[in-house]
Amino acid sequence: MGRFYFGRRGVKLGGKGSAKDGLRGQQRGIIKRVPIVGVVNQKGGVGKTTTSVNVAAELAQRGHSVLLVDADPQGNATTGVGLDKSKLEGTLLEVIEAVATDPENTTAVESCTHATQWPNLSIVPSTLDLVAADGVLNGAVGKEMILRDSLDQVKHKYDWIIIDAQYIHRHLRRRF
Repeated sequence: MGRFYFGRRGVKLGGKGSAKDGLRGQQRGIIKRVPIVGVVNQKGGVGKTTTSVNVAAELAQRGHSVLLVDADPQGNATTGVGLDKSKLEGTLLEVIEAVATDPENTTAVESCTHATQWPNLSIVPSTLDLVAADGVLNGAVGKEMILRDSLDQVKHKYDWIIIDAQYIHRHLRRRF
């Protein structure tokens, strides 16, 4: 897993054990720690989706396996990677519904993950239906952990997980 550094000019990738050497953490016998990055802000229109899609695409282009999670009901990250929202089967809402009703569900994220036109980049898409997540989550036990627990089931398959969040979402924004 490559290291990332935050500096005056943004995020820089590098360091020992990057994906470029062809050896991922599990293959070297090291426990793989997958960075889960949530792109959040309390204001809309500040470039969260643009940042999420571009960072995910750049990481994928560098050879990292990336999962982009579109947690915004507008679904612009979904369309930004070339998927047609009207033809989608399997979205983030379905993941939330499946895990809220059955916390032991281990296939929810995997069944709703879609390949994109770029190698190494997959997405859990979103549509306007995601606004129903509040109703589903209100009665769920451990609602703040549903997204995190869902991603735990698939994070061994990815080098990075990037979450494009809505400008404010009470439950999804907590504890990625």
